[in-house]
Amino acid sequence: MKTKKLISLTSLLVICAVFTLSGAICKEQTTMPDKIVLEYWRIFEDQDSMSGIISSYQALYPYVEIRYKKFRFEEYADALIEAWAKDEGPDIFAVPNYWVGAYLDFAEPLPTSTTMQQVSVGTSMGGQQEITLTPKTNKSYNVYNLNNYFVDVVADDVIIKENIYGLPLGLDTLALYYNTDLLNQANIALPPQTWEEFVASIPRLTLLDADGEIVQAGAALGAAENIPRSQDILALLMMQSGAEMVNDSGTKINFGNESKTQAGYFPAERALQFYLDFSNPSKEAYTWNPKMTDALSLFSQGNLAYFFGYSYHNTQIKAAAGSGLEYNVTTMPQISSDNRVNYANYLVEMVSNKSVNTNPAWDFIKYATRQENAQTYLDITGRPTALKSLVTSQLEDYQIAPFAAQVLTAKSWYNGRKPIEAEEVMYKMINWVLDGEATIKEAIEVSASQIQTTL
Repeated sequence: MKTKKLISLTSLLVICAVFTLSGAICKEQTTMPDKIVLEYWRIFEDQDSMSGIISSYQALYPYVEIRYKKFRFEEYADALIEAWAKDEGPDIFAVPNYWVGAYLDFAEPLPTSTTMQQVSVGTSMGGQQEITLTPKTNKSYNVYNLNNYFVDVVADDVIIKENIYGLPLGLDTLALYYNTDLLNQANIALPPQTWEEFVASIPRLTLLDADGEIVQAGAALGAAENIPRSQDILALLMMQSGAEMVNDSGTKINFGNESKTQAGYFPAERALQFYLDFSNPSKEAYTWNPKMTDALSLFSQGNLAYFFGYSYHNTQIKAAAGSGLEYNVTTMPQISSDNRVNYANYLVEMVSNKSVNTNPAWDFIKYATRQENAQTYLDITGRPTALKSLVTSQLEDYQIAPFAAQVLTAKSWYNGRKPIEAEEVMYKMINWVLDGEATIKEAIEVSASQIQTTL
């Protein structure tokens, strides 16, 4: 009996040796996993911004195909809803940070970990291709450690009811663009760092013709439609003044409330009054009005001294102005240097709960937001970082430094489940007062009430 077993084992070894020499492999072959296709929808940025990250991810997981599609901002919200209504649409989608609340019903929260089959391809002694699959489990960020990696405003925006609903690749902040030629002509050596310095410089930078029309504006403030992201500027002024835009649970709009520390002081009213003074002809700060050319165009033409914008406006200004415009960028003016408040505006990458591939979708997002991969994205797009580990290095880049210097003090506010409607209300708040339809107090009270209905 033992002799037969020994002969059988010997025979098997001989057979394996013969098959090995002939090019066969005496073991079970591992095949490539089934193909996974991830539809990836974004706005503003072309596929080039993500191509390097996508390629490196697909090198690790060649069975994953990522199809990138860019949409125009104006069509994006409708495209998402229409696709999901047909049980189609993206696996991964990016939305502005203030839209996150609007997409909770369509979003899959970040799991505690993701597992993918990492592929290694080799060649056998007989020249055949060998595929080896190695399960790779990647732990996820969680609500307790997210702030260790990302700047604080990210947790405020993406953590809802103890779940993480998205992660950013970068994070933009509102900054002050200034025309160096106009400041030099007005004998202003340095751009303002406080709002007090800012207001003091406006009369020196504003030129009126004989009819009282503005021919050179000091700053684009005081109106709505002709100032890009005017709602962000106003919200920032409110927060710098001490207004609590919404309560911690995101259930109550509070920006119309009295200050908690100063009786009789309503910070949002003060902020709106300050904002509107720049379009009030009876004020010394008068420098703008709703009839003027839009602020970005006027700045690009060299007829506006101060323009408030994000890093992406830099590309637009350069394209519109050419090489003749001398300008620079600095940090936003503050009420107090001891309590800096800046404003964040950025895209959040999310996963659809209608996707059948939520595990690889989240695995890709986590991979993309790693430091080395996020750096690739930031180098291509010129965006400020959302990762704390990259802030110091970006401060050494003069082009991005003003924006990066603000990410640690950046804030935003929950715009509810209808953020587009909330933005429209912020516009209307400005126009109601300009058109004489409401007092500042009435405009704020009505606006807070209307936005409350969108939460």
